[in-house]
Amino acid sequence: MNEFLRQVFYDGTLEGLFSVLGRAWECGRAPAAVLPRYRRNEAMQGSRSEGSLFESLTDEVPVEETERGGENGNIGEALFELSCTAHDAFVCGWMSELPIETEIIRYAFGVLSAARAADPYHWTMSEQAREGAERASRNRLDPDTRTVLETAFKVGREIDRLKGLLRFTPGGKGVYTARCSPDYFVLPALADHFCRRFAGSPWALIDEKRRLVLLRLTGEEARLLPLDEAQARLHSPESPPCLASPRDLPGGGDPETGRAGESDPWEHLWKHYFKTINNPARENPGTQRRFMPRRYWKYLPEKQ
Repeated sequence: MNEFLRQVFYDGTLEGLFSVLGRAWECGRAPAAVLPRYRRNEAMQGSRSEGSLFESLTDEVPVEETERGGENGNIGEALFELSCTAHDAFVCGWMSELPIETEIIRYAFGVLSAARAADPYHWTMSEQAREGAERASRNRLDPDTRTVLETAFKVGREIDRLKGLLRFTPGGKGVYTARCSPDYFVLPALADHFCRRFAGSPWALIDEKRRLVLLRLTGEEARLLPLDEAQARLHSPESPPCLASPRDLPGGGDPETGRAGESDPWEHLWKHYFKTINNPARENPGTQRRFMPRRYWKYLPEKQ
């Protein structure tokens, strides 16, 4: 039996998912199911098979293989070279945190297969291979492709919205801080944009739902850290926590919305700016809610 007929568990990371794709490509077949390791017990309990039989139909991608990107370490680069659409959809699909890893692997496997079918001898380099891969990456008649592309679109839309809807406030040690609770795990996708936007200034994006911080200090690269670890890096005994919630800082704030209190001069400045440029005669609430959904409002000073 081909080992990738079985259920495969990976470590939950993007590198781990690329490792699954690399092994599938070497085996010549996508696995029947792909799940993060934390769902292993759930899958075993849900199986009607005896334990020994179930174990014979499962597999795990070893940690050391994940660290080097799978036995075929260049599979992610090959996918990117063949189709940027497929590579972006693969990454955004993983960022969604939805249980669609199986569809993601089948989708990417199909794109690679289409490239090899178009040019069996130079499938990673030729123009024919790229054209075949690009066609497969956009084929919405395939259910796996449609699932991955629709999910990637939703994730991409949230990334684009956050680029325009995040509101930064200067905090302790000059760190510009913005808070959000995105539906998807999109902080890594925002790093390049805000590194360019802030140039050499330090900044931090706080994902309150996942308690993660994308932190960029002067002279350093942006790093994704747990909230407590990021706070420890910036905190000093003589000052309040740099990344503390506004409700915990002097002046308080609204415990329901998490917005800073009335003493925040930056929020006053932004509200004044918004009031100055706003034209009430041209307001369109329906369009506004479409581009600025209510779930973002608690982080927007102009909506308070």
